[in-house]
Amino acid sequence: MIFHAKVYQIGDKYGIETLKKQASNKIERIVNEGEVTTKYARDLVDAITVVYTTTPPGDRGLRDIVVQNAHEDLDELMPQNPFKEGLAMNGDFSTDLLSFMHENWEQYCECECFACKTTFTLKIDSLGGKYQVFHSPNPVFCPVCGSQPPPSSRDSDFRRLSVFNQGDGEVIMEMWE
Repeated sequence: MIFHAKVYQIGDKYGIETLKKQASNKIERIVNEGEVTTKYARDLVDAITVVYTTTPPGDRGLRDIVVQNAHEDLDELMPQNPFKEGLAMNGDFSTDLLSFMHENWEQYCECECFACKTTFTLKIDSLGGKYQVFHSPNPVFCPVCGSQPPPSSRDSDFRRLSVFNQGDGEVIMEMWE
């Protein structure tokens, strides 16, 4: 990864767009196919350091690739000490990662249907009211079995009645209370 980040830097320095594109394609392939290990985390942090120290802030080519990949693999990367150290060393990367997470946090929600156990991503256009996303005017149905959350009730047990599970369960409780 570091080699390709440096090739990107050379392409940027000499204005060779095709070289930059080739290097970014290589890095994107590596991060998309890579298995998260301690070595991978260390290589990723080294590549992030090169990317964030050698490219101008306005050049989003490699920056967006490493941020999106880190976001996708965050659960596996956070336990890795090299990644934690990289977050501390690369403040601009950490800022970009948090910004990316915030932007996508509001737009997507990972759901699990309790009826058929299918996991799917739900794009949330607008929360509107507390329950509006799951009920009228556009209720959410499981794309596989067609199940829908039951109407909300203050007396209901959300664990027993809810059809969709969002993350750690606390989000569900807030939505069904």
